[in-house]
Amino acid sequence: MTQWFSRGHFWTNFLNLEVERELGLVKVHSRFSTNFFPSWDRSQPMHVLGHNGEINTLRGNVNRMKAREGLLKCTTLGLSKNEMKRLLPIVDASLFDSVTDGCYLRATLDRNGFFPGRFYVTHNRRVIMASEVGVVNIPPEDVFRKGRLNPGMMLLVDFVKHIVIDDKVLKKQYSLARPYGGTAQKTDHKIERHHELFP
Repeated sequence: MTQWFSRGHFWTNFLNLEVERELGLVKVHSRFSTNFFPSWDRSQPMHVLGHNGEINTLRGNVNRMKAREGLLKCTTLGLSKNEMKRLLPIVDASLFDSVTDGCYLRATLDRNGFFPGRFYVTHNRRVIMASEVGVVNIPPEDVFRKGRLNPGMMLLVDFVKHIVIDDKVLKKQYSLARPYGGTAQKTDHKIERHHELFP
């Protein structure tokens, strides 16, 4: 990581970044591409999104669905073409990612929990999150709270209110925001009786 900064790669990606300024938020991601030969021109400066999983291109996702079209043709279910579109595959990526708009930072761990996501909250209200413990040296007496994201967990840092919102509070807040239960019942399609057709 130190080599990455010292070689000047960081600063050439952020030419408009003033070096002498107070920052409330810093996101760094130093992972290279894994699907093709790594090179600096293919590195991903994470201005808004940081992840340690795979994010495919739109073309790749469209081609993936076109390849599955033959499997989705079925008259036995009695579903219209529009209803069949709802049977798109569930995204089941293995990742730990974080997204920010400058006011909020949201971190999520996938439902399988393959990638670690550990965090510290210090007494002077710094939040440090990384895939491993020890990325930043923090004296134990400075740690107010520490934890890890479990499978499917989220963590939200609100830079406006200067608070950290935990998974349970965050999910409760959003689950009560709209009548999701009613929406799910209206769009639910039961296909148990047809399971013999799809080995």
